[in-house]
Amino acid sequence: MVVDPNLVLFAIQAGARLGQKVYEVLVDKTVEAPLILPLGPLAGSIQEAEAIEFFDMNATLLEEGGPYEWAAGDRAALVKAYRTIRHIDSALGVGGLDSGEGVQVVTDLQKFEQHKAGFGPGSPWQRILGTVVEIGIDYFAANPQAIGKDSSARRVVESFLAGIDDIDFAESEPITVVQTTLTAALRALGDNSALVTHDRRISVLLGGVTHALRRDMEGASLGELQRRGELFERITSSILRAGAGAVADNPDLFIGGEGQARDAVRGTLAAVLDGIRDNEDLFSNAALEELFTTSLHAVSQNAKLFTSDKALQAIIGNTVAELTQVDARNLFSGASVEAVTHAALQTVAENSETLIDPRNPQRQWIAHAVAAMAQGLATELAGPGSVKDLFSTAQLLHLTDIVFDEVAMHPEKLLGGNGGDPRRTALAQILGSVATGLGSDPVKLVNGETLVGVVEAAMSVTLRNLDRLLDLDSTDPRTNVLCRVLAGVADAAQSGLDTRRLLDRRVFLEIVQRILPIVSANIGPLLNGDAELVKGAVLAVLRLADGPLGNRINGANLPQLLEGVLLRVLTQDISLDDTDAIATTADQLLRLAA
Repeated sequence: MVVDPNLVLFAIQAGARLGQKVYEVLVDKTVEAPLILPLGPLAGSIQEAEAIEFFDMNATLLEEGGPYEWAAGDRAALVKAYRTIRHIDSALGVGGLDSGEGVQVVTDLQKFEQHKAGFGPGSPWQRILGTVVEIGIDYFAANPQAIGKDSSARRVVESFLAGIDDIDFAESEPITVVQTTLTAALRALGDNSALVTHDRRISVLLGGVTHALRRDMEGASLGELQRRGELFERITSSILRAGAGAVADNPDLFIGGEGQARDAVRGTLAAVLDGIRDNEDLFSNAALEELFTTSLHAVSQNAKLFTSDKALQAIIGNTVAELTQVDARNLFSGASVEAVTHAALQTVAENSETLIDPRNPQRQWIAHAVAAMAQGLATELAGPGSVKDLFSTAQLLHLTDIVFDEVAMHPEKLLGGNGGDPRRTALAQILGSVATGLGSDPVKLVNGETLVGVVEAAMSVTLRNLDRLLDLDSTDPRTNVLCRVLAGVADAAQSGLDTRRLLDRRVFLEIVQRILPIVSANIGPLLNGDAELVKGAVLAVLRLADGPLGNRINGANLPQLLEGVLLRVLTQDISLDDTDAIATTADQLLRLAA
């Protein structure tokens, strides 16, 4: 049987106008007889003749199946029944022997009760409809202006009933999810006509959300039920407010029909809830709104890849799981978890062709990237420098965005071929090489901002020459040419030869950005054991800056000068032992730069 929203809305309206207690008495079958109101004495008495005359004029009330069938032929009962009608008229401000509005109220409430009974004895729908009416009465009694025929709140109730119509509720099932969802929907959407313009889409949203919340509570213990219930009360209004806009703005969700759209909403929210399970406290309501809407966009735009909620759940769940591992907790603060999870989901949604394998949609490159970042900047991999302490939350999130973008372009290169050990991924080794190469006091060379730049430069160059710049057979970054190059620059910068203090943090970053491509393109001498060539070139240029070329070298041209000298050293045009040749080369480079 299909729910009749008009009868439900009438029952709500009647209860809101008459008061909750009056409504409960009208529909309560446990009182002396249905539809008798023990409201106290009326002004004046009810005469038997007046009651009989009234029911002569309204005989349908006494017919079989009518609200006062039980009173037919019983004069005392007719007086009681008429007394009820008069009380209702009085409460509504109608009155009069011609029955007024009270007859309509009693008749329609009778229809509503018959409608409930039509679902069968013990049906959960009887309890559900009763719950909907109770919530509606409370809402409209508190917001009488919202009871109008075309109001947003009425449309929310109608859409909610349409949305849950196909859910197969169990007889003994608790209906807290119905209470939570409808209450949240009225709170979030009841006074927002813009969000409930598309009734059909709001029905899809409300039905899908109700279904997902209901499924999330299946099989839970009493303690878990309470915990999940508290979560739902906290987040459902936010989820619905965000989802209303997302559903309205994503017509692609409806290409397969309303049923498929409802399944998409259900599956999306189920995936979000599964993904954050046991870590709910790490996500604010605003973050969950964003996560849910981004997920809906991802599903609508990648329907072929997100064929089930398992792929989506894996993206969120695996990312959160990696973020809450011990190593990751040392890197990512609790406040970072929601931002990184959202960035991960958005990256996958925008790069599904490289980050989701249709044959294995649960394989998650993006979660592996989080693990590799945590390992790459972990103390045991990166050395004693603790470069991770230099990052502010905003800078770490910026670095994460950079890493995710590179992973989206090169997932196999940055994360593949490691035998399952995140420490041996190219990504972890790049990060570890940077952190280790900067030594035990990295703050003398970089701050959080320039450190992000060093990592970005190292990743960009290394990706184009992985097998030469990295040694992925080892978990120790010190075996990497990349690490030795950075260590050489760092050692020279802190050697004491920079008496003029030209090599500040920005200059250090520019030196790294300039020399890494030179090293990568001319790596032969470094592979042959001449690891000190980079350090030697930096020291040679610093000596010139403090000596004969001091008036021509400054922080602006120092990186470019070093780039040219190092290129000639690596190509064996000059030797570091030949100080005259170094000086001549530097003079020529400075003339060309000028």
